[in-house]
Amino acid sequence: MYYRFKCGKFIEAKSFEEAKRIFIEEIQKEIEHEEKWCECTCLGFFHRYNCSIDLGDDIPF
Repeated sequence: MYYRFKCGKFIEAKSFEEAKRIFIEEIQKEIEHEEKWCECTCLGFFHRYNCSIDLGDDIPF
């Protein structure tokens, strides 16, 4: 059976408790790669006005 978590991740397990354990183990194995992290929280193809890393001169209409 597959269990879906709020983040959209699916875990195959026999019970919800086992799925939680597997998911937590996966998270604990994560290694931080600084070049893959960004302070920008914008979604989509463009940065919002006043974004912390927006380098453009775009002014919203």
